[in-house]
Amino acid sequence: MDGKHVLYLERFPATGGLSSLVHVGSRLPAASTAMGRIFIANREEKTIRKMYSDLDQGSVRKILRGRALDQSQSFVESVGRFESGLCSVAAGIRDMSGAVVAVISVTQMTSNVPIDVPGKVLHAADAILIGLDFKN
Repeated sequence: MDGKHVLYLERFPATGGLSSLVHVGSRLPAASTAMGRIFIANREEKTIRKMYSDLDQGSVRKILRGRALDQSQSFVESVGRFESGLCSVAAGIRDMSGAVVAVISVTQMTSNVPIDVPGKVLHAADAILIGLDFKN
């Protein structure tokens, strides 16, 4: 995360169909993206309040309500929240301390997330952790 934004460090574009205009180095608003919501869900409330201190209290409460919902799952699913017709599923990548330090996500132009996608994203996140030797 870079302030209130997620920062793309790596991107693998889809091989077929529509592709996003997002590229390495893009910054997107964290509260509006599945990736950013993973980071927000794993930050302390006081950190979130400070990060969004420039917003009105109603907007901050909305972000915190979303955070509470996102904390109850191991992944975040977003359907049309950032862009109409765009669906994303994201899962956190944790370091040895358990802190989320990166996020993996998949995105597709569709009206709903296929049922098998969240499991595949979680599996990919676990594979990254195993590859980094952070999970046995």
